[in-house]
Amino acid sequence: MSQPEISQLIDKEKMTGLGLYIVINLYLANCEGGWGLYAGRQFKALAAEMRTSWKVVKRVIDDYGLFIVEGGRFTSPWMLKQFAHAGKKKDSSRTNILTRAEDIDKDIEGKKNKEKATGRVSDDTPVASEEVAEERGCNYQEYSHYFKR
Repeated sequence: MSQPEISQLIDKEKMTGLGLYIVINLYLANCEGGWGLYAGRQFKALAAEMRTSWKVVKRVIDDYGLFIVEGGRFTSPWMLKQFAHAGKKKDSSRTNILTRAEDIDKDIEGKKNKEKATGRVSDDTPVASEEVAEERGCNYQEYSHYFKR
């Protein structure tokens, strides 16, 4: 509110101008990289939200130094700052995210290996013959209570 550009906007456009500034920035926040479409149809859509003329929207964007216009798109310095800050925050946490993703992959791989190692026994599983049991030194009869459902 103490910026000279905002003061000038309020002096000339009253609170409608300030409201438009806020609505325009909200629109830009939902645009990729904070850059919005600088076109008559977008001015009309913003004007409809504020119940004002599209010419007033265009004037707020063009005349008060609060927005940057490049070709067919526009943004605000405030919005660029917000996206730059979000980008820095994202980059610093990127390492943490990648590390966590690697941990998750290891957990999943470990669970898959564990599932393979602990096969499920069902009634359909063929039972080793007594000869094979004797060769291996196992008495399957002793463990039969493990195979019950």
